[in-house]
Parts: sequence; C-alpha cells; structure tokens
Amino acid sequence: MKNKIIREIKRPFRQLITKCGFGKPTRMSDNEINHDKELYTKLNNDPRFEIRSEYEWICRDDKYAENGSIMDSSYFIQDIWGARKVFLNKPKIHYDVGSLVVGFIAHLLSMNQRVVLIDVRAMNNDFDTDFINNYRHGLSNTGGGGVLAISNQMPPT
Repeated sequence: MKNKIIREIKRPFRQLITKCGFGKPTRMSDNEINHDKELYTKLNNDPRFEIRSEYEWICRDDKYAENGSIMDSSYFIQDIWGARKVFLNKPKIHYDVGSLVVGFIAHLLSMNQRVVLIDVRAMNNDFDTDFINNYRHGLSNTGGGGVLAISNQMPPT
C-alpha cells in the first residue's frame, strides 16, 4: 500500500518530466519502427505471421509505457473477444505475453481465470497474478514467434 501511495505522488512529476522531453522516450520514432519491422521480418520464419502493410496499426506509445498505463479504446472490443475465447476454452492457467492489464487481463481476472503475465516492460504487479519479466527471468526469443525456454520456477505471489 505504501508503494502505491508513493507511486501516485510521483506520477505528476514523471508526467511533467516526460512532457518536457527528459527521461525515457515515450513514443517510437519512424526509424525505430522500421528497425523493429526489419528485425521481426528477419527473425520470423512462419508465413502466417508476415507483416502486411494493409493490416498495419502502429501503436507508437505502447513500447515504452509501463504495462497497465495505456487504455486505448481501439483495444476494447478485441480484449473482450479474446477474453471470451480464453474463458470458453477453460485453461487451467493462461500464460499471457504483453497484453494490457487494464483491458484483456482485467477481463480474464473478472472471470476467475488464473493468469501468468510475461512482459519485457516493468510492471508493479498489484494484481492476483504471477509476473515474469523477460529480461529478469532469462526468456530468449527463438526468432520463430516463440520462446526458447520458460523456467518452471514461478516468481512468488
């Protein structure tokens, strides 16, 4: 609870620093988007997941945002649809890579679905979930849209 209060006190100062152009980048540049597309294309070996420009929807703010800090209405219907699919399949645990906590994950949690979050972004996990941070837990990208290995050592809840 104490950390949550401190975080809320710091929030306006972080926002001011970001708006003034200091601190971490907040949006992806065109160069960064092109670099990420080239890298993805190089690593992807599954034709079902090729990038097609007619389906692009660039979300410049997502990459640098802390998970749970962006609520974009364009995700709303998609999140409900996806959560319903998970609910109907009734998995014991849903392992989720990179979804928004305030959208898709919130829908799953409201359905009493056990969730393990996997993300490269930092997150203050105040939710009833386990959280695996890619960098801290040694997940490695195989280049095929998957992960080489996930440790069976879950973080404490």
